[in-house]
Amino acid sequence: NKVFKDNQKKTYLKDRKMAETVKVEIKWGNKVFKDVEINFKEHPDVFRAHLYSLTQVPPANQKLMLRGLTDSWAPFVGKIKNGQKILLTGTAEQVAAPTQAVVFLEDLPPEQQAVADFPPGLLNIGNTCYMNASLQCLYAIPELREAVEKFTPKDSDEHSKITNSARAVWKKLAAAKATIEPDEFLDTFREANPRFAEQVKPGIYAQQDADEFWQAFMQSLSNKLPKLTGHGKDNMTGDNAIEQLFSGEMEEEYIRADDATDKVVKTNNFKKLSCNIDASVKHLSECFALTMKENGVDLFSPVLGQPSIYNRTSRIKRLPLYMTLQFVRFFWKKKENVKAKITRTVTFPFVLDMYDYCTPELQKQLAPHRIAKKDGEKKDDDESMAVEKKPFVNNHGVYDLWAVLSHQGRGSDGGHYISFIRQSEDEDDWLEFDDDKVTRRNSEDIKKLSGSGGVDWHIAYMCIYKSRDEFKKIL
Repeated sequence: NKVFKDNQKKTYLKDRKMAETVKVEIKWGNKVFKDVEINFKEHPDVFRAHLYSLTQVPPANQKLMLRGLTDSWAPFVGKIKNGQKILLTGTAEQVAAPTQAVVFLEDLPPEQQAVADFPPGLLNIGNTCYMNASLQCLYAIPELREAVEKFTPKDSDEHSKITNSARAVWKKLAAAKATIEPDEFLDTFREANPRFAEQVKPGIYAQQDADEFWQAFMQSLSNKLPKLTGHGKDNMTGDNAIEQLFSGEMEEEYIRADDATDKVVKTNNFKKLSCNIDASVKHLSECFALTMKENGVDLFSPVLGQPSIYNRTSRIKRLPLYMTLQFVRFFWKKKENVKAKITRTVTFPFVLDMYDYCTPELQKQLAPHRIAKKDGEKKDDDESMAVEKKPFVNNHGVYDLWAVLSHQGRGSDGGHYISFIRQSEDEDDWLEFDDDKVTRRNSEDIKKLSGSGGVDWHIAYMCIYKSRDEFKKIL
């Protein structure tokens, strides 16, 4: 009886799993695509994005012979069968023909071959683009590279193992010319963080959120990396290299909605700023305006001795050396039970000025450093009223865009992550790291990451801004 019940349970679970997905045949013009999977638990936009990858017909132009298909597969569960033929109509996007003939690397003159000698990429070991893109972004920060390269493990806990494995990967990135396989780091990281070892089916690992990986990895580095010292690095605030490089302070002022004299002030450290997006947001500055203020916050009132409603205003009290921003693009759709993506276009600048978002006290400290010098003007150290410039401290509030981690796709549980790393002060000098493929990019390519490249193109998910060495007036 027990064996019979066990077999019944296995059959039920197998049938239930099969009911969640079907494989259909898509007919588009004179082309037929077999075994195209529909997952009834996913939003239909995920299926449309897959069709786009097969046919180059944009989702907005796709017409499927499935009457009533909108934002859910619910009406079709049990009705669409395996092998069923579904007709797709729509015009594919036209891909422009190359304007120049293809030139192979070996045919280039030696001086141009040197330019094409890109740094190595990281091999995708089965849905590990989230990890590869994050590692490349963080490797692009020289002070962090220095801290990781100097790391010497003193114990064998999970954070030491992760940090030491990262050191091995970055050491290979610094020396190798060919693609690197970060398999040992991946195994170590998954052992310490089992949720990243989740499998969608035996042997097939699930896609993960790059931000979640970023937080877990940074937590391990923060636990193990010592302080950076020497050559002016003592000016940085923090107990370890992560705090010194990425940590800032945010002052939050809460004013009771029905009594402006009832104020509560809190100070919190941050290692990244989350930038909220709604229907009104078109530019990063509007994300800040939305994020820095919040009305209707439920908070305990020390005056009333009970919870009350407050309005919050946040201002930066201390600036980090590297400003990390995350666009909050993923949200949970309760009705469809799916994590969806906000694909709205949000532009972001190459030069970021955080002065207006700082406390009045910090603005007062920054102001003397925000006077742009003209050509031929005396240097500060020649002036009788010289302003002290501390290295490894953002004295003026201005940052340059240095790295972008982007996501392509309609949901966090799928799609593809890549990174774009700036190579010099030149705004047109960028490299794209798409796992093991490395490609030259320019400023126009980076601007398209705002979402202007279309909802199915790469969209900026995280940005790293680097403190400018000297203040230059933003025109």
